[in-house]
Amino acid sequence: MDNSLSYLFIMALSYPFIALYNAGAASFRTSQNSKLPMAIAFGSIILNILGNIFSSLF
Repeated sequence: MDNSLSYLFIMALSYPFIALYNAGAASFRTSQNSKLPMAIAFGSIILNILGNIFSSLF
């Protein structure tokens, strides 16, 4: 149970950032600029992969 509460807390920290990204991406898409949200999502995926590799080393 302790591990699940820690996981929930860490995940809850990311929710505001996800909401900001979704709002920003939607506004860029409505202004016919979908390349920037795609680039941000791609960069986020790369950072996630690198973070997973880094965390598996330690």
